[in-house]
Amino acid sequence: MKHTEIGIGSTELSITHYPLRGASVYPSGTISVQDISYIFLLRTPSEIFLQSGEIVFIEREHQYALFQFAYQHDLPLVEADDIWSLLLLPYRDTETTPKELEHATQTLERHGFSKTEISTIRKRVCKKVTAANAYWWKWTHLGHYDVLAAYQMGLLGFCSKRQNKFYHDSMIIAARSERTVLAKDTIKEEVVALGFSELYEFWKETSRICRLEPNTSVALYHDL
Repeated sequence: MKHTEIGIGSTELSITHYPLRGASVYPSGTISVQDISYIFLLRTPSEIFLQSGEIVFIEREHQYALFQFAYQHDLPLVEADDIWSLLLLPYRDTETTPKELEHATQTLERHGFSKTEISTIRKRVCKKVTAANAYWWKWTHLGHYDVLAAYQMGLLGFCSKRQNKFYHDSMIIAARSERTVLAKDTIKEEVVALGFSELYEFWKETSRICRLEPNTSVALYHDL
């Protein structure tokens, strides 16, 4: 698989060799400033939420360039609970304790998921994620990008209607959380002076809560 490349232009991002079939930027494409709602910069990989509801994933090595682009155009940088990480907790290549599972369930319930929904989604993705992680051996974190990669393993370039539907449904599931918008109006030039390694703690100190309307459709899971 070719390595994804990111080009930072004055008003757009250009992406080549994007690996996820079904994406608007697969295998290459551009994202304009006007297309972007907000960015999860400090996830791995980073996530760009588009106005369309789609999420585009950007590898860690491009995080600082992405930050510069976001800062230049005053794009919202946000934090939130990682919905797919919580859903995929049982499938990491390590033992998951009852306490960890209960904490994940409680967090998901705070974001509007019922226990039935949680169980249904996990059952639908279980076989594909378990099979994929037998190859990956990921034991610290499985997230949204991983479940999408698992769904297309072995397709050899073919994107089925079922896989394409899951790609789009997974975006709606990921959006069901309250996001914290990091208050850039208090950051200004000091952010750049701090250096990228120190941005996270600085943002934590200057953040404010902003409620963004979550998607709450529950008619998604039967065809996952």
